[in-house]
Amino acid sequence: MLRSATGLNMNQNELKMKVLWLSNVYISDNEISSTGTWIIAMAKRLQQEKNINLFIISKGDVGDIEQKDNGNIKQWILPNAELNKEGLPPQNLIFSIQEIINGINPDIIHIWGTEYYWSKLYTEGYIKGKVLLEMQGLISAIATKVTADLTFREMIDCIGFKEILKPTTFLLCRKKYFEKRGALEIDTISKHKHIATQSDWMRGYIRNINKEAKIYRSAIGLRPEFLNTTPHNYSVNNLELFTLTSTISAYKGLHTLIKALAIVKSQYKDVILKIAGPLPVKGVKKPGYERFLQRLIIKHDLSNNVKWLGSLNAIELIGEMKKSRIVVLPSFIESYSLALREALTIGMPVVASFAGAMPELANHNKSAIYFPPGDFQLCAHAIVEILTSKELEESLRINALQKARELNRVDCGTVQIEIYQQIMFSEG
Repeated sequence: MLRSATGLNMNQNELKMKVLWLSNVYISDNEISSTGTWIIAMAKRLQQEKNINLFIISKGDVGDIEQKDNGNIKQWILPNAELNKEGLPPQNLIFSIQEIINGINPDIIHIWGTEYYWSKLYTEGYIKGKVLLEMQGLISAIATKVTADLTFREMIDCIGFKEILKPTTFLLCRKKYFEKRGALEIDTISKHKHIATQSDWMRGYIRNINKEAKIYRSAIGLRPEFLNTTPHNYSVNNLELFTLTSTISAYKGLHTLIKALAIVKSQYKDVILKIAGPLPVKGVKKPGYERFLQRLIIKHDLSNNVKWLGSLNAIELIGEMKKSRIVVLPSFIESYSLALREALTIGMPVVASFAGAMPELANHNKSAIYFPPGDFQLCAHAIVEILTSKELEESLRINALQKARELNRVDCGTVQIEIYQQIMFSEG
């Protein structure tokens, strides 16, 4: 039983909330293969709730503001805007956002991330009310890992035509850029009263930044395609490895995996590494880090052992994982790692770096095998161990499925509604 601001007792089933999301992702029936899939999964889950009226303001490739409702979700898509030095969009766009919000009069405003100007609108006083800031990534933490473990020589090798023409794209300059954005992020986090995130790793960072905020443990929902699929086939007997990355950046650790692949190839010459995510850029616009990876592949004679798949939707990801023997996640930093949880849900043997929140999702040497970030020797050793031991491979699969069942038992919608209720009836 809940007590409202007027002092009346309210049953949860009688509570009707108007919730407004400010997000970079809008809800569509089309399959997406980019980041933000967890936001769509959550929206689809909340669509099932009779006591939630969900509204969304997002951005997209539109010439003017468009209202594109999805089922019972009312949503407005704003045009992409050039931001001023304070990180805010043009004033006319701010007025339009305020007009939409005033028309909705939401009980809760849920801001997804600090990467865009949504949270800035709140901290600068353009939007008011009870606001929840959801943190999926931490730019200030990423800033410390932009160059990963690359040596100075390797960073020099990351200089290509693009870096010469545009020095700000050089890794050390990118690090400075992330540090600058991280400082703005820290200022933004420090000004929010209600903050939610999925991992203990993130909560530790946030608590160090803002000791006064109420921090909530939110849950992340998997796409139904993963929840409804059958487990990985134990009889797969090929030499295919699978990895997934949202960006081809040093902190995602692809160079670690390429170096590990060279060692694995010395024992298994037909091994194939499949990489899902953005395809490498071609021509003079190719970033220096991608050129470095290309040279690394050529140096270790891996041109026939690396296969770039491009961005894949859920069905395609599941298909490629199931055709593989091992999922390898070599990142230097992860605030949660949905990719790891998806792999566990399918029952894939996983080799992952002991970085960020990834150790929270599986148990070492039971439901996954961890290695120190950047340690390509131990990464290769773990891969070879699995390839050479059917007993280990099957044990990892069984324990991965068991761990996934534990993680997936939590209903993200129920958790989210409880957070909204706590904020709705809070004093701040």
